[in-house]
Amino acid sequence: MVSAGCSQPASVGDVTPGPSSAAVAEQDSVGYARPEMLVDPAWLVEHLDDPTIRVVDTRRAGYDESHIPGAVYLDISTSRDASNPPTFLPETEVFVQAIEMLGIGNQTRVIFYDDRAGVYGTRPWLVLRTLGHTDVAILDGGWDAWMREGHPTTSEVTNVARAEFEPQPDMAWIATAEDVRDAIDRPGTRIVDTRTVDEIEGRDLRGAERGGIVPSATAIYWEDTFDPELKTFRSAAELRALFSGLDPSDEIIAYCEGGGRSAHELFAMYLVGYDRVRLYLGSWDE
Repeated sequence: MVSAGCSQPASVGDVTPGPSSAAVAEQDSVGYARPEMLVDPAWLVEHLDDPTIRVVDTRRAGYDESHIPGAVYLDISTSRDASNPPTFLPETEVFVQAIEMLGIGNQTRVIFYDDRAGVYGTRPWLVLRTLGHTDVAILDGGWDAWMREGHPTTSEVTNVARAEFEPQPDMAWIATAEDVRDAIDRPGTRIVDTRTVDEIEGRDLRGAERGGIVPSATAIYWEDTFDPELKTFRSAAELRALFSGLDPSDEIIAYCEGGGRSAHELFAMYLVGYDRVRLYLGSWDE
């Protein structure tokens, strides 16, 4: 995968570089803390006919031409409402209606996939978490891995019966701008900026009014969490090395530009056992 940013310099503020082989070697042999958060194509191909599973395509484009058999389509823009501060979450009724139309109920196991290492699936993953739905996973390697392994595809639109979903709100996953301000330099809390160095230094504003970084934040580039060729999440040891500057007991607030890339990195943190993670969905855009 071509990086969205430039090569990373040694430091920009408090920047955490990608894991070195030596750092990885020091990690223990423990795997992912929550392996159920990822499924691989071989597993999915064996479960395509399982009526308790809903496969959801979150790619920006391509569903009409070809997709995983049985998959439904979700526009990821539904997972953030730019006009709804301070949380920037979509209106509950609107999002619930959207997932009900996709046949997702409270007991449905949801599998998101995309073509960018999971970044388009992790923000909807987190929104479902805020509604109390925890049985949600990402297809590791996504569409790229599915195609690489030669699994079946179709262009037929999937028709599903509407399900019923009863939200059970869990706002512990979301941080607001006020929460971020209160977290600056606060012991036991770490703010993580997942953007590129060019964004932080103001060379790539992406529509923002200025560059910069939240005071006391640590920069950990989101693309360091996955293999750039295979687009699969890095091993548990590699991820723990990447996040080694963060204490698993700390409360962690992640942000990027609009809560997409930071949701991906938050997913990776939660995957390897960081329990107290929150997404600043307003992010640099706010």
